[in-house]
Amino acid sequence: EEEEELVRQQRSEAKKLVKEFVKTMVKGRPFEVVLAKGGTRKVFCSLNRKLDTFRVRKNESDKQAREIKLTHIGEILFGTAEGSEVDNTDEHLLATLVLHTRETLTFRMQDTEERDKFVMCLAMFTDQAVKAGKK
Repeated sequence: EEEEELVRQQRSEAKKLVKEFVKTMVKGRPFEVVLAKGGTRKVFCSLNRKLDTFRVRKNESDKQAREIKLTHIGEILFGTAEGSEVDNTDEHLLATLVLHTRETLTFRMQDTEERDKFVMCLAMFTDQAVKAGKK
């Protein structure tokens, strides 16, 4: 019974974590993108309400957004992609989206907890988008 309670508690915490992630990402939030030529740039990222498109804008008020369908994301990695030219000094803080086009987008997070949450939640929604697309 203690084990069941623990599982219930973990499930509840996981749901809360995902709910928080969704709320934050639908509103959008600043991220730091790591540039191939070195350095970083602040960007503003969000998810649409259907949770199937990741948007990247220069800043919050920018009307031009780069829209990436989650179904176009092949992998979401902890760290950098193999052969990437991105400065990986902070490898443990990086998360990389690898698109089907082989293009990569690497983000630097504030800590490993934020990185883990980003990778796990986005991977979950990417899987859901892929499954929904196959129906």
